[in-house]
Amino acid sequence: MTEPINLHINGQDYDVAAPSHRTLLQVLRDDLGFTGAKNGCTLGTCGCCTVLIDNHPALACLTLAHSTAGHAIT
Repeated sequence: MTEPINLHINGQDYDVAAPSHRTLLQVLRDDLGFTGAKNGCTLGTCGCCTVLIDNHPALACLTLAHSTAGHAIT
């Protein structure tokens, strides 16, 4: 079941419908077409998927997309 989410990415708002179990990396790459964050190990050890959430580094492969609503993603 998908749920709507509003993500604030690189200064712009994006509305997307995603299941609650999808990671931020999946939503960024597959749903929104942002390919800067890479899918490396999917275990959180390589850092290829690192993004900034409220100016703090976070691993997008381990972060649920729905948990980032209301935060600035870069």
